[in-house]
Amino acid sequence: MESQKKQIKTIGMSFVGKFFGWAIGIIFILVGFMILYRGFASGLIGKLFLPSILFILSGFILLPLFNLVLIKIFKIEFSGWIRFFIFILLIIFATILTTMAINPIINENSPGAIKQINASIGEIILKDNLLSFKVIAENKGNVKVSFQVIELIFKDSKDKEVYSVNTSYENIVNLSPGDISTTEMKVENWNTGTYTVSASILDLDGNILASAERQFYV
Repeated sequence: MESQKKQIKTIGMSFVGKFFGWAIGIIFILVGFMILYRGFASGLIGKLFLPSILFILSGFILLPLFNLVLIKIFKIEFSGWIRFFIFILLIIFATILTTMAINPIINENSPGAIKQINASIGEIILKDNLLSFKVIAENKGNVKVSFQVIELIFKDSKDKEVYSVNTSYENIVNLSPGDISTTEMKVENWNTGTYTVSASILDLDGNILASAERQFYV
């Protein structure tokens, strides 16, 4: 009877260990693929490739399948504690590399710093004499960029300025490398004609970081 209880306990603990091994392992494998996707989407794949592989490998080590692969290929087997220790090391290194890639230790005065903002104006829509459009700012450099003001200037077909306005954010906008900011603009009371709107993104000192323009008809 006592032997039967020990057997039942062993089977139970084994099941729990395998369950958490599969669950946590799959989670970290998915994290690795998400970081890999972020790398391709943001253009930082060169910096995020290694940490994404480390996350995927750390997740794979926790899977019960890992020991089966080791036994079949290398004829060795790692104990649970060794696998857990390797898992922790991989997670630490992967986290450090990911943090350095997403938030690079570099400022605008550092050698190799690239401060570049791409600005664009989205589709301009006129409804009930109300003009609405979006100003899009994307950080294409490798340093964080801050701004708080977007300057709009409207000119008619004769290149004469007919309206201008500065739009200030309530809080400073901080764009890390790869980040995108979208601001919706609305201006009313327009006469029939052809116009050109230019949008300039100004830094905290009033310098132009980027500008874009677009023509529209009323």
